Amino acid sequence: RIENAGAAEYPGGWENFRACASYDGEDWLRIPTRYDDGVLTFRHAPSRRAVTYACFAPYPHARHRRVVGRAARSPRALVEVLGETVEGRPISAITFGADGPPRLRVWIIARQHPGETMAAWCSEGIVQRLLEDDDVVTAALLEDAMVTVVPCVNLDGGVLGNHRTNAAGRDLNRSWDAPDPLA
Repeated sequence: RIENAGAAEYPGGWENFRACASYDGEDWLRIPTRYDDGVLTFRHAPSRRAVTYACFAPYPHARHRRVVGRAARSPRALVEVLGETVEGRPISAITFGADGPPRLRVWIIARQHPGETMAAWCSEGIVQRLLEDDDVVTAALLEDAMVTVVPCVNLDGGVLGNHRTNAAGRDLNRSWDAPDPLA
């Protein structure tokens, strides 16, 4: 039971929510969860001694580095550092396609909120697909488009285990109109 779930910034997010569980940190399953009167309750009879529970399947920083590293080694991608986080981690952009002027420019930016790990899993899948050199759909897309993927904007927040904020306590998804280079 999470007794103070109703005090979350967006308690409406608990409606129809199901918690995650894992025995190895790699494979995750959803478990029965109920939100009632501000309390989040999940029930699970573990089949092993150790189990980890989470709102969403975590996306480790080491995995992020592997995805960016794989792209950097590929002739199909260009990896650039857009800047650094408050704690000095490089914010990478991975660009694919359109050697000439593209007709279409696509930007995919993930994880301004570090707790929304599903965005990192999605961006990893997109990067992996765009790295495939024998995929006709990818080839057709990249013939007319340039696609840039920023797999994680809020690296510090992810490493620190924050749900919405970076290392300076800022919600990057709410700071677009008044950016602060120190926050």
